[in-house]
Amino acid sequence: MTRVRWVVLLAVAALLASAEAYFVTDSKKVSLNSDVHSTRFRRINDDEERAGVSVSIIEKAKAALLPSASAKKLTKWLNKGKSVDEVFVRMGLKKVAGAKLFQTPQLFSWARYVDDLGKKAPAKAPTMIPTLTAQYGDEALARMIAAAKVSENADVKKLASKLELEQLYAWATKGKTPDEAFALFKLSKAGDDFLSTPQFTTLTKYLKVFNSKNADKETTMIATLVKSYGDDKVAKILQAAMKVPETAPTAQKLDTELVQLWLANRESTDAVFTLLKLDKAGDTLFSNPLLVTWTKYMNAFNQKQKNPNNRASLAATLAAHYGDDGAAAMLKSGDVRNILTKIKPGENLFENPHFVTWLQFVEDPRRSRMALSLMTSLTVKYGDEALIKMIDAAKTVAKTKDMATKLQTQQFQYWASIGKSPDDVFKLYELNKAGDKLLSNPELTTWKSYLNVFNKQNPTEQTTLVATMAKTFGDDVVVNMLEAAKKVRGTSRDAKRLESVQLQRWMKMEPDDVFTALKLDKAAENMFDSLQLNAWGKYAAAFNEANPDKKVSLIATMTTHYSDKGVVGLLAAAKKAPGSEAIATRLQSEQLQYWLSIKKSPTDVFKAFKLDKLDDKLLVSPYFSTWIKYTDDLFKNSDKLSVVFKTMRYYYSEDALVKMILAAEKNPSTQKIAQWTEDKLFRGWMLTGSPSDAFRGLKLDEAGEKVFEAPLFAYFTKFMARVTEGMREKDAMVVSAMSVGMGDEALAATLIAAKKVPSTEKIATTMQAEQIKYWLKNKDMTPEKLFKDVLFLDDVDTVLTNPVLNTWATYLQAFNANKPVKEQASMIQVLRNSFGDKMATDLETALLSRLSPRF
Repeated sequence: MTRVRWVVLLAVAALLASAEAYFVTDSKKVSLNSDVHSTRFRRINDDEERAGVSVSIIEKAKAALLPSASAKKLTKWLNKGKSVDEVFVRMGLKKVAGAKLFQTPQLFSWARYVDDLGKKAPAKAPTMIPTLTAQYGDEALARMIAAAKVSENADVKKLASKLELEQLYAWATKGKTPDEAFALFKLSKAGDDFLSTPQFTTLTKYLKVFNSKNADKETTMIATLVKSYGDDKVAKILQAAMKVPETAPTAQKLDTELVQLWLANRESTDAVFTLLKLDKAGDTLFSNPLLVTWTKYMNAFNQKQKNPNNRASLAATLAAHYGDDGAAAMLKSGDVRNILTKIKPGENLFENPHFVTWLQFVEDPRRSRMALSLMTSLTVKYGDEALIKMIDAAKTVAKTKDMATKLQTQQFQYWASIGKSPDDVFKLYELNKAGDKLLSNPELTTWKSYLNVFNKQNPTEQTTLVATMAKTFGDDVVVNMLEAAKKVRGTSRDAKRLESVQLQRWMKMEPDDVFTALKLDKAAENMFDSLQLNAWGKYAAAFNEANPDKKVSLIATMTTHYSDKGVVGLLAAAKKAPGSEAIATRLQSEQLQYWLSIKKSPTDVFKAFKLDKLDDKLLVSPYFSTWIKYTDDLFKNSDKLSVVFKTMRYYYSEDALVKMILAAEKNPSTQKIAQWTEDKLFRGWMLTGSPSDAFRGLKLDEAGEKVFEAPLFAYFTKFMARVTEGMREKDAMVVSAMSVGMGDEALAATLIAAKKVPSTEKIATTMQAEQIKYWLKNKDMTPEKLFKDVLFLDDVDTVLTNPVLNTWATYLQAFNANKPVKEQASMIQVLRNSFGDKMATDLETALLSRLSPRF
């Protein structure tokens, strides 16, 4: 068995060897000077484990035996459209270590093959990057390209530059972020002079490519650097780079972009001071290079402030972070005297002698600016929440109560001066978590004290407890909270007073806005037994009293938010709910009155009641009788009947309406409405149309020869009986309507066919006789006109087989019976006028034979 395997392998080797010839490219051997490899990129380990290019086993075998390809073979592969991956392997490139790839001539042959393959199908042109990435990986390939770019060989540099651009576009297409590229380039390990590295240059290119491919994720170099290094480190690197001639222009540009980034993010000067960690600089602050960056930002920040009081200064910022005295000392000599640095972690603030002394010092009204500076420093150090807890705890201890109360006053003054809203302070005291027990919460008293301070210092922005509650919880929740508080003895009075304040606040709003604020626009059928609807009702009453010229109603407001059809549905659902039936019934009546007041058309009301979707259930719907009453009320002094009929006819065909009537007549409970509707339908036909319109409306004109058997024909005759009541020639009226509805020729043919059916023979015979009479009454209806223009018998090929010919012959005989001999028409003359003498003679002979013994 082993011997057989060896024989097979040798045969394959021989076959491949004879088929392939080793090819040495005409180009001179390309080499990379190892001396110019960048020290910033690691060499590729020849034994590096790779994902590799996926090709067939046969292709790998061929590659193992045939390390290169001839120009002829490349052309053959190109004609066959052999994939880039397959040719990569067949040319032996899969075996080439990364560090030697650009020294291999086959790489350039393969590159030309990829280009030529792309020219064959430009829309699907391949690139080298997917294959190389699969073989070496993104990071290794990037290092290989970077090393090749600094080669002394022009061809190597050109190919490397091309591959670099293709790799960047491939990354951008896959959505690789600039942050990921930053990590891949290992720029975080490049040191403070990374601006001079090739990696930074490549990253700059990639940013342009990425932004062009991902407009919705566009970013900047400075944003990428800040995210990776942090604000303070980036600023420090840029300050150092600006001192180096080679990197100064780039660093200056990025430094400006850093300032613009902070401005775009609306960072305060204090926030940037902290971002740059200048608040930790201590006595090294003035020798810190980042102070230059901060000063640059402060100047840019101040240029955007229209109000001079909002502009920052170095002194004020130092005071905010180091205290007034500390700032003064720092500005004078750089010596740091921050009172808060003397407070040890965990030490009680109010028991620290330095702090007590400082607090007593700033109690003097003349030092209000210092007091604010103190609060700024305390807030920076502890934060608002922690400081509140410290003050509250100190107020519970007798020896620190006064001091804590004074500090709380300073805190309120500070908050008001920086414009901290009562809404924000409400949350700081966690009153947003108090629920129904808000009015009994002791912190609410403290918050009210701040509210008074804020309103005094901000007269144009004054607010109320109710306004803050509404903003925090929502008006709908506030209604529930006040209702609950009214049931508690200790809070009942306050709750009633706040209800009054809430109503006054709403009086400054539009009814629709109050409706929305109470979430009634989302409550649907649940609104009818809600406290919120009751509250809105009280508001509406007050609003109407104050605004008699623009009164509002619940129905009108509901319609604005739910639509007519929506309100109808809500009221229908509410009538079925326990406890809301009475109000729903009342509102249904108000809805009709509202529609009458705005003269809403019957068509719109018909649709609001969804009567256009009921089909054969229309007449049994309770909304139908309501709609009829609405129409009567709307058109008291005009043609109501016509409006009703037109509306019903607009949404339903007449045959559909008749089917509804017939169905409703079978039910004793709906017989009355069926009769009423039938009366309206009949009267509508009589007023707005003709019997033939009724005939067509019932689609009897489409019944053909079976018209007398059609279910609705009996209904048509019922209508005709109503029309011809008191008339003598009732059948003649029916024939007239059918003639107009169907056409004389069709009716004649129908009557002939119906006479052959036992059940319709009698009526068809009667109708046929009436049709003859109908024609005879028309003085202009000569036998020739009837023959040619009415019955269309002037077709020589069909005249003898047309059943209507018998009807015409009957008419001819009747016509001549009432005429003197001189005025009588002859069959031969009609035929001659229609077909010529010879044909007429032949036809007459055939006709006389067929019609004998009549003629």
